[in-house]
Amino acid sequence: MAIVAEAKNWDVCVYGSTPGGIIAAISAARLGRSVILLEPTTHFGGTITSGLNATDTVAQSLIRGIVREFFERCTAHYSADMTDETGFVWRPEARVANVVLRDMISEAGVTVRLDTPILRLAQEHNRLRHAELSSQERLQAAHFIDATYEGDLLPLAKVPYAVGRESKDTYGEPWAGRGVWKRMLPWHSKPVDGLDGNGRPLPMVEAFDPNIIPGQEDSQPQSYCHRLTLTNDPNNRREIPQPDSYDPEQFEVFRRLISAGGGRGDSKIKKHFGTWRSGYFNLSALPFSKYDMNSGPLVPTNSPHFTKGWIKGDAADRKKMLHAWEQFTLGVLHFIRTDSKVAPNVQAFFNQFGFCRDEYQNNEGLPPSIYVREGRRLLGDRVLTQNDVEAQWTDHDQTLGNAKYHLDCKPVRWSVDKSGIMVREGMFFSEEPYQFHIPYWLILPKSGTVENLSAVCAPSCSHVAFGSVRMEPTFMTLGAAAGTAACLAITAQSGLHAISPATIRETMRSLPRRLGREREQDYIATTGRFEDYTFTIPAQDVAQRADAQMLQLLPERPEARADARLNTCTAFTTHLKLTGWAADPDAADYMAWALYVEYEDGRVFRIEDRRFRPDVEAALKGPRAKYGFVTRVPLGRPSKLWVVHATGRKSIPIPSRKLKSIEQHHGALAS
Repeated sequence: MAIVAEAKNWDVCVYGSTPGGIIAAISAARLGRSVILLEPTTHFGGTITSGLNATDTVAQSLIRGIVREFFERCTAHYSADMTDETGFVWRPEARVANVVLRDMISEAGVTVRLDTPILRLAQEHNRLRHAELSSQERLQAAHFIDATYEGDLLPLAKVPYAVGRESKDTYGEPWAGRGVWKRMLPWHSKPVDGLDGNGRPLPMVEAFDPNIIPGQEDSQPQSYCHRLTLTNDPNNRREIPQPDSYDPEQFEVFRRLISAGGGRGDSKIKKHFGTWRSGYFNLSALPFSKYDMNSGPLVPTNSPHFTKGWIKGDAADRKKMLHAWEQFTLGVLHFIRTDSKVAPNVQAFFNQFGFCRDEYQNNEGLPPSIYVREGRRLLGDRVLTQNDVEAQWTDHDQTLGNAKYHLDCKPVRWSVDKSGIMVREGMFFSEEPYQFHIPYWLILPKSGTVENLSAVCAPSCSHVAFGSVRMEPTFMTLGAAAGTAACLAITAQSGLHAISPATIRETMRSLPRRLGREREQDYIATTGRFEDYTFTIPAQDVAQRADAQMLQLLPERPEARADARLNTCTAFTTHLKLTGWAADPDAADYMAWALYVEYEDGRVFRIEDRRFRPDVEAALKGPRAKYGFVTRVPLGRPSKLWVVHATGRKSIPIPSRKLKSIEQHHGALAS
């Protein structure tokens, strides 16, 4: 390729506009560095702006810093009655996530270029010098961050990496390697014949391979899918388009799965904690009558067949494969809606849903990218394994933060056994989620290879451990660390491996935070009964005073004080529930606590501890609190409660309307 133009030199080049990549770019830009974000496709925002909105956050208190800011800013788009008990909307719509990410990247001053693949990387000694782009430009940068789900910069940088599954012997992991063949349905069912009339495997099913042995390594990742956004709101619903060409025989495997369901594949649809569950689909509730559709076992949208070849494919290959994925997914939806094998009441229920008029408008309501659950993975100086995750690995010197999720993997293969019975393998899901430290070495290539490259979505972990690491909030945390580490390395004129994780942590904590558009307006702060006492203060003053005063909560433990927070909650007529969290340096964890406050006629008359952990009292040394009330009311619309901390425990009247300033409360506002 002939280079026709020299692009500007940058401090940091982030490749991949996934949420982790966007957070990396914002972090570096907020630290004063010039940052360019290159996206090889035309889509901005990764899976969180393309259907994956039922975000897996089993421990929201672990989400901190700029990652928490993202969810705060998403929450600001919704009214108070749409938030959960933590005061957040953790599952924002794709359109809202898109607006927030674009706002954040624009405010930070990051240059974004879509549809710009990197074709080659030039390396000198152990440093990447420049990238050659598809636009026939050469781009120089001091540091490169790979934030693609596929880990596309790893082969270009010639650093060691893995694809697929290690053998059991590689790291001594019980779940490693090829799995034991299991029947296709997760419940007891009749065997499913996987052969057609000519003795060949059905479409999307592999032939029997006698050389496959459980525990062997292979190069196949877990299956991908489209995560669809559906709605049953007639005012926002649009018709689901039919596939370009629908061949019913291509879906014979689904008919046989339904027939073998053994009573579980008929008409059962149950609602479980906001999710409609059935053998055909799982619909997780989002705001405004929208649902994130995930795969069901009878008619799965996860497909090992269509996943093959994606990682190694170039931009042109993936574009063709994406079209095949779209046609397959539309075919699955058409099958559920029309095929005679599907129970009538299931079809009646599902036909209430369609795509959303206000989502993915340039793609007829279909999310523009697939959910790439697993790509390449770094092989760094250390590799996080299943044994580390299950042992809830901790290293206070190396940690960048905490992660918590199950070990979770989708099917890797559909095949037939030697009898022609259809089987699958590769799935696992741990009963309990595991909490563990996120080490700095997770994002670094092996020492002595490349010193100015990090990888956010392709961390140095085994296939099994990746099943817990692969959550978007974890990728975003790694992105914040990668952007911060790059800036520190530039300042120190060193490689990334020389940067201290402790320095990264402290710098991440001090990163400037921005308030969203709505939060930049003045707030109406109300004490006592809301209609009686009001005054206004600028939002920035609120934030500054909160930060300063909150440090008083833990005076005897300075290393924890900066991490103490009070959360917010909705006010009820006679009471409110206050929840919060504080850092416990000894356990490298967050401790949750709660207070129940009752008030009447402008007077607090009961404060009851309802703590989730019995040892919180020791961490929160000092007097208990009486509370006044400060409501956040953007544009005069009632919203959440913010709480002003004050010393003493006796029930005393709320201050009068003559209250002049917030200092009289001697406390902190929830952030």
